[in-house]
Amino acid sequence: MKLEDSVETLLDVSPEELGSMEISADVMDQFHNHTSILSSTRKTKMDYWLSYIAYFFDLNFEATRDIIREEDYVNQRIDRIPYSNMETAKSMEEVRAELARENLL
Repeated sequence: MKLEDSVETLLDVSPEELGSMEISADVMDQFHNHTSILSSTRKTKMDYWLSYIAYFFDLNFEATRDIIREEDYVNQRIDRIPYSNMETAKSMEEVRAELARENLL
């Protein structure tokens, strides 16, 4: 499960390796449009990571959103990775802010 499995299990890289990678512009655009990330546009492992986070936009029930907020799932996913790539770190803070505007934090 993407909430519990290790980054190594999910993406075959360490959290440190993942945090050094970039997010593709197409993937970031899809995120900003609040859409699911198309598999065909994912190029980096960070693209995959962001696609897991973008699933939060697909939540339709307020009870589910309540659980996401109560358990702090968004921040847990974002903070799980040490972002050494400064552009990626900046993008992930944009992701956090966008999800906060959607009342998911």
